[in-house]
Amino acid sequence: MDVRNPHALPIDDLLAALDTDAKAGLSDAAAAGRLNADGPNALPEPPRTSSLYLFFKQFNSALIYILIAAGIISIAAGEAQDAFGIALALLLKAVIGYVQERRAEDSVRHLRSLSAPEATVMRDGMMHRIPAAGIAVGDIVLLAEGARVPADARIIDSRDLRTDESALTGESRPVEKHAGVAAVDAALPDRTGMLWAGTVVVSGVARAAVTEIGTRTAFGKIALSLQAITRGRTPLESRLDALGRNIGAAALLLAVVAFGVGVWRGFPLREMFFFTVAMLVSVVPEGLPAVLAVVLGIGVQRMAKRGVIVRHVPSVETLGAADVICTDKTGTLTENKMTVRRLALAGHDVAVSGEGWEPKGTFTVDGREMRAGDVPELEALLVAAAFSSSAVIDLRQERYEAIGDATEGALTVLAAKAGIGKDALAGQYRVLDELPFSSGRKYRATLTERTDADGVVTRTLYVSGAF
Repeated sequence: MDVRNPHALPIDDLLAALDTDAKAGLSDAAAAGRLNADGPNALPEPPRTSSLYLFFKQFNSALIYILIAAGIISIAAGEAQDAFGIALALLLKAVIGYVQERRAEDSVRHLRSLSAPEATVMRDGMMHRIPAAGIAVGDIVLLAEGARVPADARIIDSRDLRTDESALTGESRPVEKHAGVAAVDAALPDRTGMLWAGTVVVSGVARAAVTEIGTRTAFGKIALSLQAITRGRTPLESRLDALGRNIGAAALLLAVVAFGVGVWRGFPLREMFFFTVAMLVSVVPEGLPAVLAVVLGIGVQRMAKRGVIVRHVPSVETLGAADVICTDKTGTLTENKMTVRRLALAGHDVAVSGEGWEPKGTFTVDGREMRAGDVPELEALLVAAAFSSSAVIDLRQERYEAIGDATEGALTVLAAKAGIGKDALAGQYRVLDELPFSSGRKYRATLTERTDADGVVTRTLYVSGAF
């Protein structure tokens, strides 16, 4: 099913074109029929590279060709020991390169299987949780804070909805979304009534009708265009090829000169031939590929410890070949993690330690490390930080991740470093109402109620932003 310009259609006309119901959604039979016609809501996986091709690909270098030729000449000249040394060096290089690249491919495939998302949809008037691959055009999806948008969809209704579109547009700040019609020729970031596959709901809730799935989504089109790009030689591979050609040309020229001078001086032809062959083999640096393989392998391991998967081993050196990176997308190039470092309290200066989303750190008040409970003003501020955030810190794959807005995530982590969180405060406070942050209000507010031991009820309004 193909609906052109879904962002420009009134919602009733769009639902009619999609042949779906805003509340009941599709029937199971209709969804199955559309999936059979359109295919699953997934990007095609690249074919697995054969082990044989991956192994022999390690020999694709001018320097390797010269070493192979030197080995063959060594065997022909009866120098089996030299040929064995060359073969051992080439085999070591090929095995290291093969193992690293096969591990990288397997890691990428494992990550794909782990990241297979699910989505909440309405089918036959009932709410269902299904794999995102089973979503069809016309499905009504329900989205809440922290959910990943499973397909391109048009918003039917929403409340205080903001999404993180950095994976698609490069903009690191959350984008406000609302039901509405955009111009036919509006740019993708200006289609505020649309939700894009692969983006994440930072705050709010929404109900939306799926308009495109799989490779027809905005994200899918980018993925298809990337598959058409052919990978060129890395700077290191180009320089090694040039080195191999130069060594080969110099060795041949030197051999011809030496052979000619020897014959001119009266040395026997057989003796000069073997002398020239020995000289040719000695000129070729048979240990260089093995040394490079080991050094690059160490680089791959170091990158892996920092959470980076290197699929092509020589690419490790490519990063070092970059002189200048020109960009204006600071939040996207960095990890988009914010950390509270310093607090300004009445009469106190507080430094906070810790990195990223990990809720571990200390508080140094006026130069002395102290517990938050020892400073009433600090404890009160941390309680406000906990209530001024809807972000949740989750431990995934041995790494802490923030679900929600990055700024609010920093406040949640700040409070958690002192053991203060909404769950911990639930026994003392009751949340009566909340106002999520919006660009119109420029603040977030949470109204709480607390009853002390004497039965006295106190209501407190915690506000963060330009209140």
